[in-house]
Amino acid sequence: MADYPPTIDDVKGWLRLPDTDTIDDAAIVIAMNAAGYAQVVELEEEAIANANDAVIQAWYLRVQRYLARRNSPDGLIGFGDFTPAMIARLDPDIATLESPYRKVVIA
Repeated sequence: MADYPPTIDDVKGWLRLPDTDTIDDAAIVIAMNAAGYAQVVELEEEAIANANDAVIQAWYLRVQRYLARRNSPDGLIGFGDFTPAMIARLDPDIATLESPYRKVVIA
């Protein structure tokens, strides 16, 4: 298992960002912090303390998703001449990876 949370250099490597990429470090750190916060809110404390590969992979996907949203602040993406599409609120891959570790809330 990798270290959790990963470092900014880990994120840049996972995203395959060259050193001269246009995404600045501050934006990456904000996305990293947001991904970590989302997992703290949604996952069991033990899953965070003993993060396995599934939790770490979901964290990376969250970071990537947050950084991609910088290019679509209104939540729409275009496909050339086709009608714009709305970005889904939930990522099914993240949901699948994190589902065994989600907090159970009984109201």
